[in-house]
Amino acid sequence: MHKNTTNILKKYSLIGLNDWEHDNNQIAKFLNEVKVNNIVAMRAGATFIALVQVVGGAYDIRKDAHYSVSKIEYDWLIYRRPVRVLDWADNSIGQCYVLQGTLKICDLDRERLAMTSQTILKWYEKVCVNLKEKGE
Repeated sequence: MHKNTTNILKKYSLIGLNDWEHDNNQIAKFLNEVKVNNIVAMRAGATFIALVQVVGGAYDIRKDAHYSVSKIEYDWLIYRRPVRVLDWADNSIGQCYVLQGTLKICDLDRERLAMTSQTILKWYEKVCVNLKEKGE
């Protein structure tokens, strides 16, 4: 996760990936498996940053120039998806126990991934209650 992830989320409401040589299929997953309305927990190391909802399709700024902002400070973010921030993490959320890999689907069967998945699911349930109370 890039050190400016919070700024990118706040200013542009985007998540994304750079184009790197040894991506371990992460780019293909980001482009083809992540879907509109998926919920994504953003993190930096073991610290959660935000819970976001994917609101648009993936695009490559090199191919879709009209999506690129001239001289944007985040031009390294090649593959992008627009998102809606549902909640910003605070100390009550807990930590992420799985630090390997960029994209992980919640899995309640594998121990370390299950601990992180449970944290994310509880967080999402709390967000759903808060959104319902607001009428969203």
